[in-house]
Amino acid sequence: MGFGNGMTFQSATLVPPNSAHPLNIRPEVVRKSIDLIATLRARNVRVGYLGMAYHRPDPDKDTPQDVLDEYLSSLIKEVSFMTKLVDLLAANKPVDEIPTEMGKWMHAIAVRKPEKLAQVFDICRMAQDIVAAATIRSPKLGQVLDAHRTESRKHFFELITQLCDGFWRDYGAAQVQELEAATTAAKALAKRLERLERIGKHVRLVSLNASVEAARAGDVGKGLMVIAQEFKTLAEEIQTLAKDARADADEIT
Repeated sequence: MGFGNGMTFQSATLVPPNSAHPLNIRPEVVRKSIDLIATLRARNVRVGYLGMAYHRPDPDKDTPQDVLDEYLSSLIKEVSFMTKLVDLLAANKPVDEIPTEMGKWMHAIAVRKPEKLAQVFDICRMAQDIVAAATIRSPKLGQVLDAHRTESRKHFFELITQLCDGFWRDYGAAQVQELEAATTAAKALAKRLERLERIGKHVRLVSLNASVEAARAGDVGKGLMVIAQEFKTLAEEIQTLAKDARADADEIT
């Protein structure tokens, strides 16, 4: 749908989700992005107030035209940003304020509830209708405002709240899954380290036996003594490496 002010809205056909997830994005960016979607609640309220202020200025005094123009300008800005956010949720259209991968994930979550997203879409379209009517000074502006207010009061606040709660649930569940996967990997690593430690002990035992045999052999066993010393050094390095790696694994678990 297009309007004289240049705003457009994507088709209500939902774009299929993808497998993007923001676990590789800094937590503060995730929070900022979700909080930005949450502003849809306040923005929609401001749209109603600004539309009403433009439609019914103070009856006790003449409202200067520049004040009315400011109302209209602010109204357009609010609805334009609402449109950008809803386009992101419904059609994965990029928004400068939200990282691309974060936007893909939010879209994927939002389209899981197409009926709720469609309701958000409809209310945003009503907000655009307010801008369209105000821009051309339509005599039907009052009716458009009433329709927007009625629908918004029904469920818009709850819809956006549920949507944001869904983001946080999915994000938290993914963090738990990632932690469980890391814990499983750490346990598997611990088993391998245990085997490595046993190998180190065995190599050390072999080096000791070789040292004993070299000592018995006297001058003939000098070469064997050198090899035994190398085995001892190797065994110590293996055990040190295994010990350090185990400490790292313990920190994960």
